[in-house]
Amino acid sequence: MQLEDYFEFLDPDILRYLELSQRMLVTDNRKSMPEHLEEHWGDGGHIWGLVWLRSSRNLSIWAETIYLIWEATEAEEWIDRLDWIPL
Repeated sequence: MQLEDYFEFLDPDILRYLELSQRMLVTDNRKSMPEHLEEHWGDGGHIWGLVWLRSSRNLSIWAETIYLIWEATEAEEWIDRLDWIPL
């Protein structure tokens, strides 16, 4: 079983929570998230960054890159910004 089997979160709810809590989203969800992200922005919402995971499935690269982002940038630099890991 995967985490999704235990909890059902809807993308719009996740985006609203992340905006209110000023947290970045790291995801590999390229199926439903892009459409919900456009709707979120269309409704005047913002995000504190979104990082798409490339399908390399290399956890150490993902972790190192997230750490580098945290260490080398300010949260405000990520408002409404999208990027990919690996960069």
